[in-house]
Amino acid sequence: MRPLSSPLEILDTKEDGDEESDVNCGMGIEENENEVLEEEEIVFAPIEHPVEPPDDDRPAKCPMPESCPLTDEGELKESFKEILQKEAELLVEIEESADQRRSAKADRKRHHSGATGDPPKFPQYNIFQVFQQCKQH
Repeated sequence: MRPLSSPLEILDTKEDGDEESDVNCGMGIEENENEVLEEEEIVFAPIEHPVEPPDDDRPAKCPMPESCPLTDEGELKESFKEILQKEAELLVEIEESADQRRSAKADRKRHHSGATGDPPKFPQYNIFQVFQQCKQH
């Protein structure tokens, strides 16, 4: 029997002139007409491994997103402190615009004739203050 060059050849292997023998699942077990299982001699040989990729085979370069603080060379565009300051400024601007929208919305609301302007202020209690007041009474 000749050595096999790949594991896939095991499935295709049939002995010449022996039409009744089949190789089952590539496991080296042969079934003949008497339903007796016999182990077939299989010679395992090393397979050829793929060669290393060429030196010029590199991953595709994708452009860096604008939000990334790194340049294409791996250097920082700006310091981390500057980035945080810019983000803080953006948050302040967003909050200011939200406040302006809220005030414009409040101006459009209907004012009741008996309302004074400021809502009545109620004292804020936490659970500890309520507990202390209950103890005193």
